[in-house]
Amino acid sequence: DKFICANAFSFLESYKPNNKVMFFCFEMLEHIDKDIELLEILPKEVDIIFSFPNFKSFNHLRTFGNIEDIRNRYTMLNLVDYKIFPSNHTGKDVWHLVYAKRK
Repeated sequence: DKFICANAFSFLESYKPNNKVMFFCFEMLEHIDKDIELLEILPKEVDIIFSFPNFKSFNHLRTFGNIEDIRNRYTMLNLVDYKIFPSNHTGKDVWHLVYAKRK
């Protein structure tokens, strides 16, 4: 019953499964080189909710156009639910919100 904000790699190296845990990664995965490595070290069957925008920025290493792009990159996850939200009035830029389970 607590919220922990920590370096994900450091936390997962010392993590010992005990209770129900859910991981949140909001607007983070598009910024790091080792996004796949991070998701691969998640414990099996753990829940994760993550989000990212679809638009390019100077500090975005990758973008995703749709759920298939996400599914193709993050094959270690079972995508359970997916929502897309417009980030501006044109609807061109969007935010992807994904709920997944580690396979």
